[in-house]
Amino acid sequence: KALVQIRGQQRQLRSERCYGAVIPPAQSALHQIRGQQRLSRIPGMHELCKKVNFSHLLNECARAWPKKFAFWPKTWVLPEDSISSSKFRNEVLIFKPDDGTQGAGIHLIMSKNDLQRRVAQCQKAGVSGVVQEYLQDPLLLDGFKFDLRMYVLVLSLDPLRVFLCREGLIRVCSEPYAPPCSQNRNRTYTHLTNFTLNKFAPNFEHTDDPTNGKFGSKRTLSAAFGYLEGEGLLSSSAVWDSLVDLVADVTTAMAGGLKGGFKSVPSASLWPTEIGSVESKQCFHVLGFDVMFGKDGKPLLLEVNCNPSLSIDSVYPTE
Repeated sequence: KALVQIRGQQRQLRSERCYGAVIPPAQSALHQIRGQQRLSRIPGMHELCKKVNFSHLLNECARAWPKKFAFWPKTWVLPEDSISSSKFRNEVLIFKPDDGTQGAGIHLIMSKNDLQRRVAQCQKAGVSGVVQEYLQDPLLLDGFKFDLRMYVLVLSLDPLRVFLCREGLIRVCSEPYAPPCSQNRNRTYTHLTNFTLNKFAPNFEHTDDPTNGKFGSKRTLSAAFGYLEGEGLLSSSAVWDSLVDLVADVTTAMAGGLKGGFKSVPSASLWPTEIGSVESKQCFHVLGFDVMFGKDGKPLLLEVNCNPSLSIDSVYPTE
């Protein structure tokens, strides 16, 4: 029998090869793993995927290998980093809370006053957040902003084995895109692609056809890429190659971060003990990579989600 802790509840599973889900991973659960049993959370991954730790990690990588990590937007950590007032002359920034999910707490920053207000709120609440350069000229899908959710399986850390699912999701805003300004800065359905937000929009488009890349607020990656390629907006093969490289570079950095290979992210802040054989070889993790494309078709990594939604919204025949 294997002990599995799911959302705080313990259950006994009668299996000698249990793939246990632990949310969040408990240190004691690692001592329960025997033989060929596997745990479906890698210790420390939850903390590493928080906005502040992940930004520290990717910022360090971008400084060391600027060309390789050119897909990472300029990012500051609040309240510790300072941002020059000159950034607001021609640019817009976006604030994200450290442990925020599903679009909660995200705000556009368009002036020094906006920034100071967010810094003050962070300090008052004793929390952190990050500010990124906002992509004002994204690749659009028939005039709508969209992003890509890719599903990545980290099967082990030692050796590092990573699998990228060939299918994914395209999440489309429910209102046409317009560059941010004081009049539209709070139009969530224009600027944020989060499905959790847009599914409540009046213009949300539900679809049950996975082959239709032209319609729907949530579309399959393969269908949407086929449609975009047909419109002459991107080359599916070239974009896929760039996404494979992005995932490979990021997961390599994340594995290094979990093992204490980066000064900006002390491993002790992620997991109380050193990553050992059980953590490296008998734990796996499904990650959600969120990517947006610039008008030039180059990918930009927005974040990595350690607990991506795997819920099913539509059921359809495969043949």
